[in-house]
Amino acid sequence: MHRSASWRLLAGALLLSGAAFACVVTDALTGPEATRVVLRYTGDTVLTVGDVAAFAFTVEVGGAPVANPRLRYVIDDSGVVSRTPAGDSLIARRRGHAHLTAMLSSPILPTAPSLTVPLDVVVASVAVSPAADTLTSLDDTLLLAAPAYDAHGNVVSGATATWMSSDTSVASFVAPGRLVARANGRISVMALVDNDTGTASIVVAQRLDRLRLTPAPLQLTALTAETTVVATALDARGHVLSGVPVSWTSDAPTIASVTADGRVRAIDNGTTRLRAQSGAVQDTLSVLVEQLAQRVVIVPDPVPAIVSLGDQVSLAASATDALGFLVAVPNKTPSWATLDPTIATVDRNGLVTGVGTGTARIIAVMDAARDTVRVAVGDLPASIAIQPSGATLTSLKDTLLLSATVRNSRGNLIQNPGL
Repeated sequence: MHRSASWRLLAGALLLSGAAFACVVTDALTGPEATRVVLRYTGDTVLTVGDVAAFAFTVEVGGAPVANPRLRYVIDDSGVVSRTPAGDSLIARRRGHAHLTAMLSSPILPTAPSLTVPLDVVVASVAVSPAADTLTSLDDTLLLAAPAYDAHGNVVSGATATWMSSDTSVASFVAPGRLVARANGRISVMALVDNDTGTASIVVAQRLDRLRLTPAPLQLTALTAETTVVATALDARGHVLSGVPVSWTSDAPTIASVTADGRVRAIDNGTTRLRAQSGAVQDTLSVLVEQLAQRVVIVPDPVPAIVSLGDQVSLAASATDALGFLVAVPNKTPSWATLDPTIATVDRNGLVTGVGTGTARIIAVMDAARDTVRVAVGDLPASIAIQPSGATLTSLKDTLLLSATVRNSRGNLIQNPGL
């Protein structure tokens, strides 16, 4: 990279304008007459590392060029810029800034006119590596490098780039050369070193990595009950992808059916798996169809009374789910219990036995549903035997002691029958 410039120094009218510097020189022999002395620089002021650039200074006195002027040159930092042995070219050695000063030697001028030219040494080019790449997940990180080169294609050490993103909402730098994906899109990244810029093209395009299925696991508690399952598409870092088509199937549609868009319907009690698929990516979730009792009914109601201790009455209970379907889960039956065990007992099959007189409460329970019936238990006489069965009294005011034995329908003795 070169930047040409023409610098001049004007000795005469005490003028300072642009790149021209001036001073007044008085001729002691002819009187105070101004003599114009002009120094001009021709060459590059911006050099690239490793470059050799020709330069020249010219001198005019009173508007006439001076042939072979006697000039002395000084460079304030020869580590940045130096002159060739021939003295007509500049060698750019490393990045930095320097000043080249040319001083005119003249026996008639009390002060030697001079002209100072600023020089900048910069890299020749910058390349970004990789020049193109694709990030497939949000929050993915890409490490970029930006080597700088001199005029001969050699890497310039110590050249640190300033990084920029054309759209920080798509990807932004969190550290020098460390780019993080923020949203889907395409950007250009730029690495600036001195006056040169390297670029790269970066695409953020989320790629489907897995599906998240909800709710999982799924339970349906009534036949014909329906719900919707959702498949959320995720990239490798767990960020949601929008607009990803997903199809659904059921391993056992006789247990639970599912539409292509995820509407599930309970068909029968049992377990199956639903499969969601998008391209080569799939996942499954477990579905349990198990009716839960919403209502329990005991029959008969009212219950026939038990008239003798030890007599029994058989009860039955049925349950329905929330949608009114009879609960028919394998190995699932109502549980039975008595709240008054001194009056009646009940077994696991609903068989009630009277053990004491009174009213007993019998309950049937399934899941969170229950029903209660009342059973009246008595011990009614079925037969009475009087002893003695016959007797003769021979005198007035004779006394005969009789006893009675009362039995129920089962032939069991009734204690204290209250005769």
